[in-house]
Amino acid sequence: MAPSRKSKSVNKKFSYVNEVASSKDGDSSAKRSGKRKRKLSDMLGPQWTKEELERFYEAYRKYGKDWKKVSCD
Repeated sequence: MAPSRKSKSVNKKFSYVNEVASSKDGDSSAKRSGKRKRKLSDMLGPQWTKEELERFYEAYRKYGKDWKKVSCD
């Protein structure tokens, strides 16, 4: 005797994915109301100044990846 066929309910386990995707679209209204998700760059603080970057790259060229020497330069 042949094995019985599986019911079409197998795809039900993926219906949650569609629900989550559609709920993410609703989150865009939070962006319009002034709230936005904080980015990692926002939490790190201000960017380096041009002088700081020049000093870093100069020390990096001089010492390579010896970070202790780069940080003391």
